[in-house]
Formats: sequence, C-alpha cells, structure tokens
Amino acid sequence: MKAPAMRRLLLLLGLLLSAAGLAQGPATGWTLLYDQYGFWSDRVPADLTDKLNTLNDRQKTIKAVVYGPHSWVVLYGRNGFFYRGLPAAAVQKLNQLNDEDRDIADVALAPNGGWVILSDRGVWYASVPPTLSTHLESLHNDHHHLRHVALAPSGGWLVLYDTNGYDSDHVPLTALTKLNQVNASHQELRDIEFGSHGQWLILYGHNGWWGGDLPPGLEAKLRDLHDTGSTLIRAGLL
Repeated sequence: MKAPAMRRLLLLLGLLLSAAGLAQGPATGWTLLYDQYGFWSDRVPADLTDKLNTLNDRQKTIKAVVYGPHSWVVLYGRNGFFYRGLPAAAVQKLNQLNDEDRDIADVALAPNGGWVILSDRGVWYASVPPTLSTHLESLHNDHHHLRHVALAPSGGWLVLYDTNGYDSDHVPLTALTKLNQVNASHQELRDIEFGSHGQWLILYGHNGWWGGDLPPGLEAKLRDLHDTGSTLIRAGLL
C-alpha cells in the first residue's frame, strides 16, 4: 500500500475510534472488577496488587478500587477496606463505620486531597466543590439512595443515586452525552470514572461500556470481557 493511502487509512481508523468514544489515551494505570471475584489491573502500585490478590485468594468480593493523586483505597465485603495515603479524617470515618458494622457504599478521592464517603448511615466529605456538597446534602435529606460519586480532575463531579438518577457539574460533554443515551435506553448505570489525564469510562447493563482516552490495555480487556459474557462491575482510573 502506498504511503498516502496508508495515511488515509490510519486517519479514517482514528476518526472511527473517536466517533465511537473509544479513542485510546496514554498508558496510565487502571483496575477493572468483573463477575464476583475477578479483577484485572495494570500500572498500579505493587502493594495494591498484593492486597487485591489476597482478597481474590480468600474469595472476598471487591466492591471498589479508588485512586487519588498519592493514595488508594480498596472496599470489599460490607465494610472492609485497605488503604494507603488517605487523609486522617477519612480513615477515622471509615474505621468508625467498620466498627459500627455499617455498609461502606463508596469512596471518592479528589486531586486536591478532597474526599467523599457514602454509607447506609449518611454522607461525609471534605475539600470538595461547594456545588457537590450542597447537592449531596440535598439528596441525602430527601432520602435518595446515594450509590456513587465520581470526581474529575477539573473540579467536576457526578453523583449516581437511586436506580438510574444522576447529576453532574463540569464533566466531559462526550461522557454526559453517553450517560444520557444509556439512561434513555433504560439500562442500569453501574459506574462512571474519571482519570487524571482526561480519561472517562461508563459501565452499564450487564457488560456494556463507553469510554474516552482509555489506556490501550484497558480497552482490550473491556472488549474481551464483553465478548466472553462477563459482568462488568466497576473500574478505577489513575
């Protein structure tokens, strides 16, 4: 194939990937949870991988792997957790919920060191945008079921609540467009994550997904798990 024709083919392939929301991004770290105990990860801290392998060997259900700029937390079972580098106030609240045998539903970590913890008992946060804290309080006071909070590096945020409710501020327009499409199709929104380099990923239904600027290895694994019929549970993006 002549060079001009090859360039045209590569350009067309890139346009098709971008149009599908599957443009590949930098080779950054990620974690993907699937089925009951399964996980894949790449370019993540070695001590985190050790913890995940230990939980997998013990057949503990991993609920979430969440990354901050210099920290991570793993949620498993009803209220179990491992962590590194979390703010002291967040650790204190997680320990309290564990001691009281409360369900720890979710943790979100912000690039500026802010954090959010969701539990069956309430919601706690520190150093998050005022629009988010106000919204969390409003949803909690109105007795909505808060399921997930995702914090974007730009200061944006997204909250999943009840069956398929979501509210957001300053998140990528492409991600919001895909969220609206999934919601219109009446499929369950399982997870949305934002990475530190502009990556985003939506998991929905049994094993549906949309993403932008994803690391090549993650995109390949998402395709593999989709093709084999595995249930995609949650992801984590560095």
